[in-house]
Amino acid sequence: MATRIGGWLLALLETLMVIVLIVMVLLTMADVIGRYFMNRPLPGTIELIELMLGLVVFGTLPLTTLGQEHIVVDILTPAFRGWFKRAQQTLMSIIGAVVLGFIGWQLWRRGVELAGYGDLTAYLKLPVAPIAFSMSALSFLSCALLLALSVQAARGTLRPPPSALEAPQGAPGAGL
Repeated sequence: MATRIGGWLLALLETLMVIVLIVMVLLTMADVIGRYFMNRPLPGTIELIELMLGLVVFGTLPLTTLGQEHIVVDILTPAFRGWFKRAQQTLMSIIGAVVLGFIGWQLWRRGVELAGYGDLTAYLKLPVAPIAFSMSALSFLSCALLLALSVQAARGTLRPPPSALEAPQGAPGAGL
């Protein structure tokens, strides 16, 4: 049941991030067309894109974490086997969780500060604190996912991430 709910929530998050990214593209396109062809830029576009960019970056962190799709330099890791590989995966997941937990904590503190003095964007007068709180929550979610992955790594039940060299199922060239 928890896996089904977690999968549903991550699918919802992925859908929301795609929508936000599409809106960013459309806003940018409308602003460029207005600015260069009609000499009338779309007011507040830069502020909206800045806020949405923060959401996209932190909103895709849990998805990247769960898919084990972070950038990895694996010069030596293919040689790791057995308990040493499990220890390395566990340690790296814990370090990542600590870093994301620290980032989440700092973003939460910043959100409290921004809410305390009612910080707003310059042109559209949108509150900034909710964005900081959202980024913090998404960072904490990624932290929790990394801790769960570290437990799986320690138990030896962590599934390996899909190889970057393998084509996804259903992709052109898959199964060749």
